[in-house]
Amino acid sequence: MIRHLSTPLRLKVLTTICLVFCLTSATDAAAGEHRWGVGAQFWKTVDDLADDGLDDIEDDGLAWVFSYQYDPGSLMKFEIDLEYYDGGFSGSPDSSISPVGFIIIGNKIYGALGIGVTYSGGLQDDISDPFYAVRVGYVLTLLPKIRIDINANYRANAFSDLDDADTDAITLGAILRF
Repeated sequence: MIRHLSTPLRLKVLTTICLVFCLTSATDAAAGEHRWGVGAQFWKTVDDLADDGLDDIEDDGLAWVFSYQYDPGSLMKFEIDLEYYDGGFSGSPDSSISPVGFIIIGNKIYGALGIGVTYSGGLQDDISDPFYAVRVGYVLTLLPKIRIDINANYRANAFSDLDDADTDAITLGAILRF
């Protein structure tokens, strides 16, 4: 398949593959760690939406977060979160779940870029359009295999909207990882 690409494009594809391989396999495969976590995320509705007369939207709340993270031993990590919201999140009277996948760069202080969706029986289509997420965080080691991840998150409906963050839509979270 790569044979059918133009030479400059072929070089870009191969360079990208090599860069990802080098970043994710800087150490032995045995050095990779699988981390499980549970936590909470405080969220608050953007003021403009609450003022538009939408009664089903809660002003704020607490979401439970279940998390899996794979650390291959480099600066890049991979994370999958499953967030659980009580009724009232995103205009749904029913509870909602939201799977979100992240690519993380950094160790103690990190930045992450993710994508996810929200499922709820109370939404018009049961599933939302994909949203994009940006996260910054700090990982504090409590014991050798126990860490707490304190983070701030921002979500947008379009990737291009991530650079124009509205501070009313930033959520704060903490995840205890084992």
